[in-house]
Amino acid sequence: MDGTYTKFEAPGLSGVVAGTGSDGAFDPVPLLEMPDDGSAVRKCGNTVQAWIAGPRFVKRIRHRNICKAFRHLFEPPRPMIALRAAKRLAELGIPTPQVLAALRRSRHGLPQYDYLVTEALPASAVFADKLPLTEALAEKLTALLARLHGAGIEHGDASLRNFYRDETGTFGVIDLDACRVGPAPLPRRRRIRELARLASSFAKLAAERGMEDPPPDIAGFFAERYARLTGIEADPRVYRRRFSHLAERKR
Repeated sequence: MDGTYTKFEAPGLSGVVAGTGSDGAFDPVPLLEMPDDGSAVRKCGNTVQAWIAGPRFVKRIRHRNICKAFRHLFEPPRPMIALRAAKRLAELGIPTPQVLAALRRSRHGLPQYDYLVTEALPASAVFADKLPLTEALAEKLTALLARLHGAGIEHGDASLRNFYRDETGTFGVIDLDACRVGPAPLPRRRRIRELARLASSFAKLAAERGMEDPPPDIAGFFAERYARLTGIEADPRVYRRRFSHLAERKR
């Protein structure tokens, strides 16, 4: 990932964009309006909207009311969190789409929208929730999660839909705006919470789609593989309680 970013200012907008003024910094403004073509829209919720604009992916986060906007005024914008996480992943050699812009639109001094613009994933990329559910896949995802945790990265939503396999067979990560990135490996409690999230995501999908020759205990399978990789064992009571809660939760 190119580590060069330039401050960006436009009426109501501020943030950073990839590149420098001398070699043509990225211009995000033409991409910031959701297209009329519904086929390009990937998400359209009350808070988050996302769409594809040619080779770019745009995520817009709306600050829904004055109270939340005021609170978010004193927090790092989510696109800047994603940019920080993407830089750390690049240092580790873990694939993630190039961040092209991390912006905030303000109105009357309060944040109104945050925008994250990245390169879109190539057509050859396959999300983990579209791959055959096998023990080998579970092991690869557990190894990737362990690597993130060892590098001080807590993803925030470690579900199969946020991991993908690229054309080389390497697994990468998306949806980084809820990441927490620190200088030291994650403490045990935060690791186990996120491991339960990954294991429950796998278990829910296995229940929906079926899995050839599934392990008799999916939660235990993930916990055992994670402990083998890291030396960190999950507290069975805490881990299984969280796993069960997430596996049963409806979204």
